[in-house]
Amino acid sequence: MANKRIFELTEAPSLTGTEYLLIDQSSYSEAKAVDIDTIKTYMAASYADPDALHVDTASEIYLLDEKTEPDNLDILVIEDSEDTYNKKKLQIANLDLSQCDNTSSGFLTFSDIAINTATEKTYLNDDDVFLIEDSADTFIKKKIEAVHIPEVLTGSGAPSSTPNKVGNLYVDITTPALYYSIGTTSSSDWITT
Repeated sequence: MANKRIFELTEAPSLTGTEYLLIDQSSYSEAKAVDIDTIKTYMAASYADPDALHVDTASEIYLLDEKTEPDNLDILVIEDSEDTYNKKKLQIANLDLSQCDNTSSGFLTFSDIAINTATEKTYLNDDDVFLIEDSADTFIKKKIEAVHIPEVLTGSGAPSSTPNKVGNLYVDITTPALYYSIGTTSSSDWITT
């Protein structure tokens, strides 16, 4: 085979780890070959950063010391979606939640966090839902329907309305007395304790 310079050689389309590279060190009397896997092992051992954060390793942030009272001068690391996700810093003081409104997510928007300003609903329907974090399942977010949550009603005198679900409670604040519902047919489904 005619002598060729390296850039003239045919390029390998991929590496499997079993290919060899030529190396030449001052301690060698001649060039030697080393396989790709050996080079990868050497690089991983010599240049690994045990303190780095990795995209494919779980619980790295979870294991860090927690700060429970953020200060305005604290810094967060973000990937800027408006700048091809380049990493940048964000100071807590500049974290203006009122400027965040991702209504297209279909989940929760920062503009909805002020619950006290939301429209009030004074009764529950069975198919109303609440968002919870399940303490029995590592605080995974789940929904719970209102049908599973008893209502507590109050009034003066015995209840005269028909219960809208079994298990509701009614407190007669005049007598006083406590009633619970055993059906949803008529006001007679209220039973006093």
